[in-house]
Amino acid sequence: IGNPPIDFTGYEQYLTNGYFTFSNSDVFTSTASHLFSYPLLEGQEFILTSGLSDELCESIPPVSEELDAPVLGKLPNGEWLVWSPSILLEDNGPSINAPANDIASATLEDGGGAAVILTNEKLKCANVPRTFVNEDTCVLSTLSTACKASELLSVDVEMSTENVKKFYSLTGHYVYAIRGLAMEELHEHPCSKPKSRWEISTGVTCPSATVLN
Repeated sequence: IGNPPIDFTGYEQYLTNGYFTFSNSDVFTSTASHLFSYPLLEGQEFILTSGLSDELCESIPPVSEELDAPVLGKLPNGEWLVWSPSILLEDNGPSINAPANDIASATLEDGGGAAVILTNEKLKCANVPRTFVNEDTCVLSTLSTACKASELLSVDVEMSTENVKKFYSLTGHYVYAIRGLAMEELHEHPCSKPKSRWEISTGVTCPSATVLN
C-alpha cells in the first residue's frame, strides 16, 4: 500500500492552474504517514523544509476546500508531487500547570475570530460566555478580530483613518464617504425651492388636483 504515483509529463499545457518547478536548492525531507497495521514506506511523502517563494503562491487560496484543484510540483528528476494540506490544531484552554498569573496563556486571544473570517465562517468561534466556572481564566480581548457576543449592542463608531483601516482588515470591504452632502432637513416642501423632484405614479387618481401655474 502507498500513494499512487502521478505523472503529467507531456500534459503540462493542460495544467491551467500551473505547477511549482522545484530546483536542487529546495530541501526536502522524506517521511511517511502511519497507517494502522501497514508498514511505513520511505519516500511516500516529502516535507519541504526550505520554504517556498513563487508567484504561483498568490493564486492559491489561503484556506483549502474539499473540491479545490490539486497543487502540483515537479522535481528536478522529473518526478511529480502533489501538495497535501494538513490540519492546524490551536491550543485554546486554561493551562493548569502554569502559574496563576499566566493560567490563560494558552487561550486564543480573539476566540478564533480571525480563523472564522479567513474561512468565510466555515470555522466557528471558540470562545464561550464568562461564567462562575471559567471566570478565573476568562480573558477580555481587545483585538479587532475578536468573536462578538451573542447579543449585538448599538454603538457609535468614529470613522477615523485608523478605524476605517481596521474595518477593511476585518471585513475586506471599503467604507465610502460623501463630502458636502447636507442632510439638515429631510422633509422639504415641493414649493419651497425653484426645483423639485417628482416620481411618476401610474393608476393613481388624485382626489383634488392642483393647477400649476
